[in-house]
Amino acid sequence: MLAQGRALAASVLVQYERFTRCPHNLQESKHLEYMQDQFLKWEREAVECDIPTRKEFPDPRLRPVIKIVVERSYISERRAHAQAMSIWKTADECDGPRAPFRLARKQYRSESGFWSGMPGGI
Repeated sequence: MLAQGRALAASVLVQYERFTRCPHNLQESKHLEYMQDQFLKWEREAVECDIPTRKEFPDPRLRPVIKIVVERSYISERRAHAQAMSIWKTADECDGPRAPFRLARKQYRSESGFWSGMPGGI
């Protein structure tokens, strides 16, 4: 059982090295997750047989990383995405004068003379 664990640990470390050389390769990352899951299954079996796996295999790269997803941040990301997508509406999809990209016309005073081009004038 211990020899099987050492062989599995060696293959996980080899796969981890391959993953670190090309971290954006989805295939390598999925294979690494699979190998780490296999090591974790072996480790659970070994603990039942009273083998001290944490002392024998202290390397943290052998075990999968715990992923924590915060629901609040996920919701806020979804809300931000929905708001961003609402900006990309066409003029036909927007509803009348409340359309976000239609600005109110500025009032100009024609009697201002030199400053007539300025909003509000003098």
